[in-house]
Amino acid sequence: MELDKKRVLIQFAVVSFLTLLVLAVCLAVIIGVRLNQIQSLLQVYINATGDVPPPTAGTTLPIVMDHLHALQWLIYGSIAVGFVILYAVLFLIYWRDWRTIVQQQTSLSQTNADLFTANRELSIMATFPNENPHVILRFAPDGNVLYKNAAGTHLLERESAAAQEAFWHKTVLRALEKNERVEVEYTKENRVISCTFVPVPASGYVNVYGFDVTERKRAEQALQQSETRYRTLVDTMQDGVFIVQNGILQFVNQAFARMLGYTVEELVQRPYQDIIAPEDMFSVDEIYQHAFTQESPIDFETYLLHRDGQTRVAVELKTRMITLNDQSVGIGTATNMTGWKQAQLEREDLLTELNRLNTIIETTSDFVGMWTLEGDILYVNPAGMAMVGRLGEDYRQLTLADFQPPKVAQQMVESIFPLVQKYEIWSGESGMHHVDGTSIPVSQVVTLIRNKKSEPIAIGTVARDITERKQAELRLQRAMESAQKAQRMAEDAQQVAEAANQAKSSFLANMSHELRTPLNAIIGYSEMLEEEAEELGELEMVPDLHKIRHAGQHLLEVINDILDLSKIEAGRMNVYVESFVVADLVDSVVATVTPMIEKNGNVLDCVVDNVGIMHADKTKVRQILFNLLSNAAKFTQGGQVAVQVRREAHMPDSGKAGNWMVFEVSDTGIGMTAEQIHHLFQPFTQADSSTTRRYGGTGLGLTISRHFSQMMGGDIFVKSEVEGGSAFSVYLPVNVEAVVDQAVLRATPEEPPQEETAVPQPHPTGNIVLVIDDDAIARDLIRRQLSKAGFHVFTASSGEEGLQLAEKLHPDVITLDILIPGMDGWSILSHLKAKPDLAEIPVIIVTMVDDKYKGFALGATDYLMKPIDREQLFTILRRYQLLNGGDEMGKVLIVEDDQPTRELLQRTMAKQGWQTIEAENGRIALDSLIDNVPNIILLDLMMPEMDGFQFVEELRRQPDWSRIPVVVITAKELTVEEQAQLNGHVERILQKGQYDSGNLLRQISDLVAAYTRQQQRKREQ
Repeated sequence: MELDKKRVLIQFAVVSFLTLLVLAVCLAVIIGVRLNQIQSLLQVYINATGDVPPPTAGTTLPIVMDHLHALQWLIYGSIAVGFVILYAVLFLIYWRDWRTIVQQQTSLSQTNADLFTANRELSIMATFPNENPHVILRFAPDGNVLYKNAAGTHLLERESAAAQEAFWHKTVLRALEKNERVEVEYTKENRVISCTFVPVPASGYVNVYGFDVTERKRAEQALQQSETRYRTLVDTMQDGVFIVQNGILQFVNQAFARMLGYTVEELVQRPYQDIIAPEDMFSVDEIYQHAFTQESPIDFETYLLHRDGQTRVAVELKTRMITLNDQSVGIGTATNMTGWKQAQLEREDLLTELNRLNTIIETTSDFVGMWTLEGDILYVNPAGMAMVGRLGEDYRQLTLADFQPPKVAQQMVESIFPLVQKYEIWSGESGMHHVDGTSIPVSQVVTLIRNKKSEPIAIGTVARDITERKQAELRLQRAMESAQKAQRMAEDAQQVAEAANQAKSSFLANMSHELRTPLNAIIGYSEMLEEEAEELGELEMVPDLHKIRHAGQHLLEVINDILDLSKIEAGRMNVYVESFVVADLVDSVVATVTPMIEKNGNVLDCVVDNVGIMHADKTKVRQILFNLLSNAAKFTQGGQVAVQVRREAHMPDSGKAGNWMVFEVSDTGIGMTAEQIHHLFQPFTQADSSTTRRYGGTGLGLTISRHFSQMMGGDIFVKSEVEGGSAFSVYLPVNVEAVVDQAVLRATPEEPPQEETAVPQPHPTGNIVLVIDDDAIARDLIRRQLSKAGFHVFTASSGEEGLQLAEKLHPDVITLDILIPGMDGWSILSHLKAKPDLAEIPVIIVTMVDDKYKGFALGATDYLMKPIDREQLFTILRRYQLLNGGDEMGKVLIVEDDQPTRELLQRTMAKQGWQTIEAENGRIALDSLIDNVPNIILLDLMMPEMDGFQFVEELRRQPDWSRIPVVVITAKELTVEEQAQLNGHVERILQKGQYDSGNLLRQISDLVAAYTRQQQRKREQ
């Protein structure tokens, strides 16, 4: 190749030189010819210019000719130089092009050679896939086989299309979707093929390369089985196994890890020093370093540190250094010696205990003996010998009969010993036989003694002299008899106390009725007389009548406070929980006490934060706030009274965390001393006697307020300075139910909705009211009040009379007293509601109950406390009055045994244009309903013959009467059973003494109106 290159180069040089030389010669010849012609022409020119040449011609011409010859050679030289330069340029150009051509020819030759090699390799490779013993396949995306070598053909043969679809096609699609290699194993005919699916997206197919890994899998499985057997063997060993390399734990078995409280994973790759007890660290390090120079195993004992960091585990380590992968490693076992150490200690303790027991047996005061299974003596301790008076004798010469009476000894051998051999132990009382003939009572335990093979070998017995215990038991028995006698006396005393408590409860209920009933007459009549005096112009009597009514109301407040305190002390006061807006409650109380505050020249400042809603006993919260504001107004003259409400997270002193509603009432009044504050919450106590004389009061308000606060889970705190005013802070839970004992909680029923209706003015015709009350004064007061309001009032003094009048009159409303002799108010109520034609008549219970929520719990529509508030009664009646064109009032049935109360109600209702029906008890009220169905019933509970409860039951049994609204007007303290008896049968419960005639008339009117609308809707249906 190099020779060809040189030859080509020489040929190019020769040809180029000759070509240029010829061109140069030709050019020189042409130039010479031209110069000669110029010279000849010049000579001719000279000759032609004249015959005689100029004087200088002879010298000039040769010079010109010389110049021409010089020019000729200069041109020849230039041609030669140009020839050389041209040759060089041409040579260089040719040389560059020639090298490029040579390189291209060389590259082409190499390419041809490579193509030849590739073609040869391709020809060889064309036969390689088919000759490859491994599987080579090519699949199209649709699963069709584009290529398969012999191994692939063998793999796919006898394979169904479904099988190909299930494995090959799905895997092909997965490889294409992921655009990456997918490696799977394919098993066929006990052969495992490792298949690699390689997607070729550009060509749109997937190549599959398969290698038979069956033997490798079998080897791996065998290795895994071997490793599993090895692992199982190592992990099931009782001793721990470990491998240490360069001071790091490389392997531990389960026993080793479990011994120290670790998992295997937690110990591997940890320094072995982490598990050596600190006190043994130095010695173990020395042994570990020394082990590198020893070929034989090293055994030593040490303590390893448990995972808890405290417990030491005594182990025996057996370690040996070996070479593994050109590395020195330590392999060893750890035997837990804790049990052996413990056993050794236990053996030492056992020996100590045996010595101690032997000392105890020898020195104890109890009889300790050992017998053969047949009853022969093996051992008796000195105390046993002394117990029977044989100390110093050889027990081996004695028999069982020498220690116990013959019958007892025979029973021991024939009965007790066989029993012990069967059940291991027997205990009981028996007797020992003293040598002097006396019997010694003993408490004896007989046990079976076994050897190491659990074979019975002897019987042991321990007996203790119980002479003193027997004497003590005798004394105890006598003491128990005395105690039982005392217990019987205590039980009798408890029964007497319970009877007294029951009598107290009954006394409170009766006193409530007996005290409020005359007050009902006093307040009611004084109110009526006051109104009549004003109407008649006898104004000089009005102040006196006002004083009478005010004194009666004051006495009622005192009675209510005393009864509240009595109920609190008797545990009969309950908490009625409801949700209410605090700001509204405060506004209502402030509106009530503002006249009282302004009367003494005080200024009221009220600040209520955005405290929201409270879930508590609304009535008790109102009474607490009212008591505090009343006291502030009473003890402050010309000063300031402030009330503030806020929320706080902690209660003072106790530090109780929670959600607290704080009511703070402060004043600038007379203040108190520390001693006065100390006695402030004691009942019937004020600052001093002068305070009582000057300001009045019973001293119960604050006592009751604190009890109410504590019942709701809170308390009252007070700060005061003499002449510097006082500040009372009431802390109550926002949600009382969350902190108060459920035993004192009572669900507060929602007050029945009262429809506001345009009520026509009372008219004397229509609106029959039946008053059932055994109290003549109460009947008279109700009658007069209702008559004055335009009601037609009928009265009944007993339950039977009330029922008769109810059946006769069918009044619009019935007032019923519960405490009626004979048929009480409950019976009357039951009879009324049991009769269909009377069940719809509203019944107002007039009772002594002083909590309206109790009345609502009974299903009452309205509630009045005696003495009756006329305005409240009028409201009830207006709600149930007849709406016949606005000209006719309803009928009211007054069931009240008290004549004054009945008359008061009748007069009150009649004055407002109501037609009243009176009944002295439930029976009369039921009779009155037959002929005259009222729009509403005013009912007293305590009546003779048929009381208010019986009346309600009878009323609800009659379909015609069952829907009559019943307003209970009573002074009775209702029990839970009585409340349940009224539940759903009455519409209102009015507390005697807690309403005036106007209030009574309003409620009766509302009840009658509602009842009438209900009847009208019923008729329309």
